[in-house]
Amino acid sequence: MSVHVTSWVWSQKIGDPEAKLVLLKLADQSNDEGHCWPSRETIAEACETSVSTVKRRVAFLVELGVLEVRPRWRVGGLRSSNEYVIPYRRSTVDPAVGSARDPAVGPPTDPHVGPRRVTQEPSVEALLNHQRAPVEIDLDANREALRKLRSELGL
Repeated sequence: MSVHVTSWVWSQKIGDPEAKLVLLKLADQSNDEGHCWPSRETIAEACETSVSTVKRRVAFLVELGVLEVRPRWRVGGLRSSNEYVIPYRRSTVDPAVGSARDPAVGPPTDPHVGPRRVTQEPSVEALLNHQRAPVEIDLDANREALRKLRSELGL
């Protein structure tokens, strides 16, 4: 458990109590870098909800940009639990553009709000390769790619 990650999660305005509970469970399981690997069943049991609700809430958190999900595979090609990453150290919101979590800007699906951009600090690998400039990510484009992937997977 990382107190820093858990404290960061508490400070976030998620707008969905079940999603916040799922994020808090992940923070409770995470290391100091915000990484954890619990199964969906473990998350559902701890949050006293169903696995399908956990899937929906995780997708919502990914869309908000407060969670990353990375599939993991076992030797032999079998699926393992996902790796969940809470990017509490890397994400800094560009105040000129706004944030999906900023109530003054509106909800992430508000069509009247312009594109949201997040400045992501360079990774350790980028720093080692002397790439020091922050990378700008277009959240709306990522959201559209996520919707397309969900429809292809039938989620």
